[in-house]
Amino acid sequence: MMMRILLILLFFQFFNNVFAQNEPLDKGKITVLSGQRMDFRKLHYEGNEVVFINISTNSEFRYMKSSIKLIENEKGEIVYGNQNLIAKDIEAKKRELEKEKNDTLFKPRYPEGIYLTKEEFINKKPSKRARVSPRGLYGFDKPLLTTIEHNCFFFYADSIDKVKNVFAVSYKGHLYFQIKAILDNRNKTDRAQTNDFPNSFVRVLIGGENYFYTEVNLANQWAQGLAYGAVGGASGGALAQTLIYGKGVVWDFKNSEFNIFKNCEDFNDFIKNLYPEGVQKCENKHPNAMEQRKAIEKIK
Repeated sequence: MMMRILLILLFFQFFNNVFAQNEPLDKGKITVLSGQRMDFRKLHYEGNEVVFINISTNSEFRYMKSSIKLIENEKGEIVYGNQNLIAKDIEAKKRELEKEKNDTLFKPRYPEGIYLTKEEFINKKPSKRARVSPRGLYGFDKPLLTTIEHNCFFFYADSIDKVKNVFAVSYKGHLYFQIKAILDNRNKTDRAQTNDFPNSFVRVLIGGENYFYTEVNLANQWAQGLAYGAVGGASGGALAQTLIYGKGVVWDFKNSEFNIFKNCEDFNDFIKNLYPEGVQKCENKHPNAMEQRKAIEKIK
């Protein structure tokens, strides 16, 4: 970890030697504060401004030097860098590395990216490498998350578009299944399960060569429909929400499908032949979550 931080510091220290260069450039690339990167031609300096022609739009752009992050010549060499912005990048990277160091959650470490289909996931070959950012489930703007959460949306980092209709996302070593993918690829006996946010994702909590285990807020849509119909209005909605539980779900590698533990008896049917000691007494409708996790640890 310290070696990675040292390499980053040495890398950015190189920039100190080129900060002061203000020579005109025929062609190159420029990166601004927002992270946008543009191809340019005929770049020159006018006082505290950087002036250039944006090749893609063929129009003149002007930026204050303080809003420029990097300027590269056509060979890809750094010819200008903003010291304050680079310093912030270094600090942000150090904080990110420190978070990774302290992150003890389970990480399957699948290749980073977006797995559009089940087949891509099985082959560990994501077809999209676009950067993504995790966001919360609630609120109009869906707040950006700075910690690893169990249940979240993913948005494409370079746009305002939500990641939809995919199978899984590998993010910083963590693996997330999209809930819609779980419902679309479930065992045929696991019918009538529904979720309010099918395009959201849940993180894999436990895993091995046989199973990946996660937990999803799911309701029986038939029972939920009866709750709405029998009571109606706000009261019916409140009753229907009480039918949502954090149900255990396993991805079964052998059968290439998800198995949802709909209730305690359903979990016992799953575990009894694999690990008899994991069978529960079913004192409640749903299995004890901690005992369920312990059993999955034994068979994963």
